[in-house]
Amino acid sequence: DKRDKYRTLVGSILSCFTYLLMCLYALYKLLTLFTFSDYKVQERQQLQFYEAVNDFGQENGFALAMGIIEFGQAELIEDPTVGQIKFYTKSWGEGAPSGPESMFIELETRKCETSDFNDMEGSNDDTDFFATSKLADSDLRTYSPSLKCLAKKADLRLWGNYDTTDTANLMVVFDRCDNSTSLQPCKSEAEITQWLEGKYYFAIWNYKQ
Repeated sequence: DKRDKYRTLVGSILSCFTYLLMCLYALYKLLTLFTFSDYKVQERQQLQFYEAVNDFGQENGFALAMGIIEFGQAELIEDPTVGQIKFYTKSWGEGAPSGPESMFIELETRKCETSDFNDMEGSNDDTDFFATSKLADSDLRTYSPSLKCLAKKADLRLWGNYDTTDTANLMVVFDRCDNSTSLQPCKSEAEITQWLEGKYYFAIWNYKQ
């Protein structure tokens, strides 16, 4: 029967095609295996970190600013009944104020001013911030009044890193209002979530490639 012969021919072609695909897939897997056969364990890289013997502070040119921004608002946006941007140092080890136990110390902050930041040309010599990029310059000029900067007299001392037994690290957090510590009643979780809608974290710090 011609119809049966046709079906047999089509089935044979499909079988050959499937077998060819399986062979190609197996060849691909073998090539992949041989390519990565000469491997080695890659250690986690640490870039721009400080050993425990190094001590780093604002006099070393450290600059950092962060805040909550909202489009069209060029002012410090904070509500203590919701939460606040705060800067901390978290330290532990023999060099920490508390000894081996970990300890959080809140750093003094102030409202940033436009004069705190540099421009694209780097013409502001009175600031610790590097010259800004063209993309960041306009946003920084608009939202700099919404940011918090470290106070000049903030007792910032950093050393080590998270992998050392003796360290002090910087933490910048949005500290939600907590009724157990707040001097005034906090907004509810639903109200806090609603307040945060449409707002963004904005941070700028010195970083050189």
